[in-house]
Amino acid sequence: MKKLEILYLCEDLLDFDGTRGDMLYFLSQLEARNIAYTLTKHQTTEKISVSNYDFIYAGVVPQKYEKLYLSALKENISDLNTYIDSGKVMLAIEQSFLFLCKSITEGEYLNFLPYTIVKEANYTIGNILLDVNIVGENGKKFKSKINGFVNSRYHVSIPNKEKFGKIRLGQGYFWESMQEGAVYKGLIGTQLRGPILPRNFDLCNYIIEQITKKELAPIDNLLEKKAKEQLTADCQRFIDSGEQKKEYTYIS
Repeated sequence: MKKLEILYLCEDLLDFDGTRGDMLYFLSQLEARNIAYTLTKHQTTEKISVSNYDFIYAGVVPQKYEKLYLSALKENISDLNTYIDSGKVMLAIEQSFLFLCKSITEGEYLNFLPYTIVKEANYTIGNILLDVNIVGENGKKFKSKINGFVNSRYHVSIPNKEKFGKIRLGQGYFWESMQEGAVYKGLIGTQLRGPILPRNFDLCNYIIEQITKKELAPIDNLLEKKAKEQLTADCQRFIDSGEQKKEYTYIS
């Protein structure tokens, strides 16, 4: 198998709320399976074409740098729309997902994805548990309960057939919509952070299988399995208590 070309987009900006942890865990899973890779840590001011990469990771940006990041996506990152439409694999977290959509309240976003977003008055903050049942570009099925944390004020309108997950535990407007995130060709877009990949080792494995187009050899994930079981059990206890519709929000 050829060496994978991995892009950590805007690495100098997207190092917030677990973003670096996602990439560190992802790379550790490649190394544990002796999958060779080259990692490009892209810097925000650098112009780059993404067309030759096998996987793009784009994480969470601090709010004060959102305009700078959006400007970089428009001016310095070329061929991203073509990359997405070709079905190549990308994981986009929080603003990196939102900025690919069309905003009807915040001005001009990239409009690469056929989803609209609305900025809400309140932030929604809290843990979320999703039922995920998706099929990848290569026909690989993935079914799991996905744990994450959200701190956001954006609502994304996504057709049911393209949703990333159905909400079992959620707060605020996430609970009202009953769905979170999107799967568009090879892209997974979500507002869950935390980081999401160490919390959900099986999602990380699924993404690697989408990139390599091969079933992964099993490795010792006992620690991650136990951690995920505990996180899921904690969420389930909150669901069973009947308190799940309580919102944890604040006015911005």
